Amino acid sequence: MYLCIFANLDYARQKRTVSDAIASNEKTISTTGTQLFQETNVSLNVQVPGVTPSIVRVHHDFVAPDPFQQSNPGIRLSDYHYWTIEGIFKSGFHAKGTFLYNGSASATAGYLDNTLITGSEDSLVILYRPGSGYNWEVVQGYTLNTGPSVTDKAGSFTVDTLKTGEYTIGIYDYTVSVYENSEIEKSLMRISPNPSSTNFNIEFNTASTQNRQLLVFDMGGRQVYSTTILSQQQQVLWQAKNCNSGTYYIILMEGGKKISGQRVVLNK
Repeated sequence: MYLCIFANLDYARQKRTVSDAIASNEKTISTTGTQLFQETNVSLNVQVPGVTPSIVRVHHDFVAPDPFQQSNPGIRLSDYHYWTIEGIFKSGFHAKGTFLYNGSASATAGYLDNTLITGSEDSLVILYRPGSGYNWEVVQGYTLNTGPSVTDKAGSFTVDTLKTGEYTIGIYDYTVSVYENSEIEKSLMRISPNPSSTNFNIEFNTASTQNRQLLVFDMGGRQVYSTTILSQQQQVLWQAKNCNSGTYYIILMEGGKKISGQRVVLNK
């Protein structure tokens, strides 16, 4: 039975390695204590080894995680990496998992999250899903360890109970989600066609005394387009030819605040 399981794990790993850069490490665990998974930015603190031995394999995938399957809850996901936890967790096995993040300018350990963390680390969050096809959800039970400063962009998350599946980090960002707007907010921006197979024409129904910002995000909260709307400008064309099919959020910002947001669908 174990041979079949690991054959499937190896096949999945080989498929990912073909297209992505991956750091992997595997350990056989039969005692309590700390286990460091070299090159993956993950360590385990084994609380209960259970019926030993258990086998844990960690992959650090250096590619953007899949976006949310459903509406973005206001979280911008990492645009660079995620982790996959695999293995055979025997009955009774319980371990905490620590995942490092680093957006500093360190030549050896930094730059991993420099595009995600642009301000305070207080808004960071860690998410989990059992596997591809599931929606990302905030981990229930974790500790954010920002270290001595919340602005040095380096720290870690400790998950209370490590599970097989996928983990990634994100940051709360209200601009990447679209909630039900009031009729007044909806009237500020008209988008057509929607759905579209190529481009979206965006019209603004009111002029402004100041320049505004138009932002487009994918379902993972990753910005795919931005442009400045001049004070008297009435429309702009978003050419989506370089984007994949899916749902996107078009946000109109004024004075640093979101004044309108609409969801559009790109069907190529």
